[in-house]
Amino acid sequence: LKNQLGQVADYDMLSFNPFTNPQITLATALVWVGMAWWAVWYPGAEPGGGGYIAQRMFSAKDEKNAVAGTLLFNIAMYALRPWPWIIVALVSLVVFPDLADKESGYPMMMKEVLPSGWYGLMIVAFLAAFVSTISTQLNWGSSYVVNDFYKRFVKKPEQFESQEQSERHYVSVGRISTVLMAGLGILVSYYFDSVKGGWEFILSLSAGIGGVLLLRWFWSRINAWSEISAMIAAAFGAMMTKFWGFEFAMSIIITTAFSTSVWLLTTFLTPKESDETLQRFYDRVRPLGRSWSDYKSGIKGSESIWPALLNILLAFLAILGFLVGVGQILFASGIAGVALILLSIFLTWLVVRKI
Repeated sequence: LKNQLGQVADYDMLSFNPFTNPQITLATALVWVGMAWWAVWYPGAEPGGGGYIAQRMFSAKDEKNAVAGTLLFNIAMYALRPWPWIIVALVSLVVFPDLADKESGYPMMMKEVLPSGWYGLMIVAFLAAFVSTISTQLNWGSSYVVNDFYKRFVKKPEQFESQEQSERHYVSVGRISTVLMAGLGILVSYYFDSVKGGWEFILSLSAGIGGVLLLRWFWSRINAWSEISAMIAAAFGAMMTKFWGFEFAMSIIITTAFSTSVWLLTTFLTPKESDETLQRFYDRVRPLGRSWSDYKSGIKGSESIWPALLNILLAFLAILGFLVGVGQILFASGIAGVALILLSIFLTWLVVRKI
């Protein structure tokens, strides 16, 4: 490949091994590979299950199809869909090696390569995706404000003379909260000069929350104060590390350690949920782990968590195999790539078969 000046590209920039490339530090590699999947909250696919995943699972006809569909979604989402973006990003590093703003590489590649019709279609597609995301987050956020806060703690339904009056009032509150959140979003985005900065800010604000979001399904001792303290501690830690000038990777590490310590301490210092609440939760969810033994109530079936952990490991290896396998086919060895993909298919079959 040659860049716009006709110079032969420096292929070393395509090496993303964190242990050899000084541009990708070990701390950053550990954060993105070893921590992000469990430690931080990110919209829709947060640790412990998010709204997008829940919608897909609820639409399945039974549990087996729900798990299989979720696994298929994760393979498509994290192993197949990123490759068009990765390829364009790699090519942009070669074609535009001296970009001060690396994020501009993608739109510049669109302008450089696509004909007018496809270029316009891509712009419309990006605009549609942007509007879709904004509308989803505003509606979702407004539902949180009305249903989880305002309706429960500010003005309850029984305070109205009729249901029609209450619904009109809650709709008005929803509209006001939507406008306020949109304004707040505009104000916050004004202070970011890149998409990368926005994502790093969101991840920093939620560093450490992921642990409690995961463990709440398996540890009956976790209560509402555990989650509340985790969110407050994470936001405080993120703002403090930003004030002290820490880089993103170190900010995530420090904030995660701080917020995790806070919510664990809070969990042990506050009373657990009532037995009635925990029993209802167990009867509805059937969570795994010995922590729930007292609420089993004669329900037959294994409460061991190890089979589920084995399925998680197999699913992780399957997704990783698809991701690396496609990369091998595109850039290195076709034989190795096909072998990895066949192995991933086999692992996926094992997970679905074991359900």
